[in-house]
Amino acid sequence: MIEPVFVRLVVLLLFVLAPRAAYAFDFEGEHDELKLHVEPEAGERLCVAWPKGHADPTACEGLDLDGVAGAAAQKRAGFSTTAVFAFRRGDAILIAMVIEGDVAGALDDPDEYLQGIEKGVTGQSGGKVEKRDHVTTRIAGREALKYEFTLSFPPGAPAEKVFGFQRGYHFDARKYGYSVTFTSSRGERAWVERVADRVTRTISAAQPSSRSKRDRDDDDDDDDKKSKRSSKLTPFEQGEIVGRIIAILGVVALGIWLLVRLTRKKPPTHPTGGFYAQGGPPQHPHYPPQQGHPPLQPPPPDNRPLPGASYPPPPPPLGPGPYNRK
Repeated sequence: MIEPVFVRLVVLLLFVLAPRAAYAFDFEGEHDELKLHVEPEAGERLCVAWPKGHADPTACEGLDLDGVAGAAAQKRAGFSTTAVFAFRRGDAILIAMVIEGDVAGALDDPDEYLQGIEKGVTGQSGGKVEKRDHVTTRIAGREALKYEFTLSFPPGAPAEKVFGFQRGYHFDARKYGYSVTFTSSRGERAWVERVADRVTRTISAAQPSSRSKRDRDDDDDDDDKKSKRSSKLTPFEQGEIVGRIIAILGVVALGIWLLVRLTRKKPPTHPTGGFYAQGGPPQHPHYPPQQGHPPLQPPPPDNRPLPGASYPPPPPPLGPGPYNRK
């Protein structure tokens, strides 16, 4: 009796856990032995938007994957996007991305670096930073910068669904620096924090080299070219590039998704009341009343406003006109 029960229990556990494991993704970067594990929790769906070829059709429904691939494949002054993930939960969405740069300096002047990110994100999204915080933490056994942005947007702005709250990290590895960011709406702050905590705990990477910068620059000609180019970028400029990448990829990924969500429920185009009372023509007797509006009525003989009208009819024109001139 014990063995069949045990077998059934194992099968049941595999059935319950299989949906989650099927959508997990183990990411490996091309440099610095960078690795991280991304897995959705109950109620979440995971879309691997970049690298290409790992997208789940259901979780990625509505996202512009071709647009993400085109934007992520572009390098900007030594920075490249190595991974883009989208977590879905109901109508909410969270964008996570990994950005690799062949520069350093964010940890030397975090304030300047974050000012650059702020300019890059707000310049592309149209938002305004209300609050910005940063602390020093540790990721994969080395010092890292952890920061948060809270942005405000005009009421109803679509960008708030993506850029209202952002949590980000920056750390250095053997040859490159890495920015890992998580962004969603302000109302999803707790969700962003949970996803960021569990993903960053899985990060591993080669430790930063202890050699001098001059020795690292002499590794080969390619590294020498990178060093010369990178030395011209200040921490502010580095942050601005990272911020622009975050904003551009977020907007590209959500272009179709936001359009679908925003057009799903349309508000009524006319105020409550008869169409005639709102300045439209009287209803033709052979057409039924418009759906969603009360039956139309002819104007009262004494020129009083119709029931439900929000304003009285305009007074007749005064003075001489084209039809009453003598």
